[in-house]
Amino acid sequence: MRKVPGIDPRSTAGNDVPDTGAAGDTEQLLGRLESTFKRIQAENAGAIETQKLVDYAIFGMITALDPHTQYIDPPKWRDNLAALQLGGVGLNLNIDAGEVGVVSAIENGPAQKAGIVAGDRIVAIGRAPVAGLPLPQVVARLRGPLDSRILLTVSRGKKPIEFAVTRATVHPQNVFVRRHDDFGYIVLTGFGELTAPNLKIAIEKLQSGAGKDKLRGYILDLRNNAGGFLDAVVSIAGGFLGNGLVATTRSRDRETQRFEANSRDLTAAKPIVVLINGGTAAGAEIVASALQEHHRATIVGARSAGAGTIQTVVALGEGNGALRLTTSRIYTSAGQPLDQHGVSPDFAVEQPAPSPNARPADPAAPESIAQDRQFQFALNVLKKK
Repeated sequence: MRKVPGIDPRSTAGNDVPDTGAAGDTEQLLGRLESTFKRIQAENAGAIETQKLVDYAIFGMITALDPHTQYIDPPKWRDNLAALQLGGVGLNLNIDAGEVGVVSAIENGPAQKAGIVAGDRIVAIGRAPVAGLPLPQVVARLRGPLDSRILLTVSRGKKPIEFAVTRATVHPQNVFVRRHDDFGYIVLTGFGELTAPNLKIAIEKLQSGAGKDKLRGYILDLRNNAGGFLDAVVSIAGGFLGNGLVATTRSRDRETQRFEANSRDLTAAKPIVVLINGGTAAGAEIVASALQEHHRATIVGARSAGAGTIQTVVALGEGNGALRLTTSRIYTSAGQPLDQHGVSPDFAVEQPAPSPNARPADPAAPESIAQDRQFQFALNVLKKK
């Protein structure tokens, strides 16, 4: 399952990389690099660690490539691998006057199952006080080995309560659905493994509560959605499009792969307006462009990020770090490149930047969109359809 941009789990060993030039030329160029390396080691006025010298050489090569390609040095790579073995408790937190507040508990996450709710304040983790700690330290204390138990002390009103929470793999909540007037409002903040099925359930609940025929249309909010798994992107596009080409990818050798939607339109062909901005990237841009090019939706907001590439993580061998390497580029259903181009809205609407401390528990809630110019414009577009 591939991410856009992100990790393709099909890692490639370093010695599988093809030689694209003449062997003699490659050996001569590598010989120049080796000579430079040895000369620096032997004669540079200041001593430098061999590992740092190698890292700097790799970083130098990376700068000649696209901005999405990254070198993951050995310590960071080890941390990434170790993080895969850690679990969390499923809480969205903020810091207010030195206190750790629960913004929301992720649905069906360990903390919610234990009984922790929005509005609670975390007083201690493992009976160690957390007042005054920066948020990253609090989050680090909450994480630990999968299936391990941790005791959280919570202040609810005037009474402290202790909860035993079992850490687990947490799937962030990235589907938020509400009804506004006669319209459905859908916010997608990412494309994870469970996004497509969760979206289907959420829309069905919305329709059952309002009556499918009573909903006149939908606003799909993809603002600040940075993408996710490509399979989920295609599935979600199909949920609004039904059938049709969603996107294509092209690799270095020009091999083209087509991604087709073969689904059922969850919205029963009702009008759709899609909200985008400069934070709409990669997979979110694929969905927006597909709906626009198939004349399924009107796009409102600001030009998207133009991050149309797919990365593969290439392990460089035991203890040698890894590369996050761009291996293909994404093209819209009409054959237009997404990378550095993005999606242009049908209606450009400026929006003031939100406060960096603004973190609504439910971005689809009325209080979250009360002063939202782009949302209000989208709502007016739908009312005229």
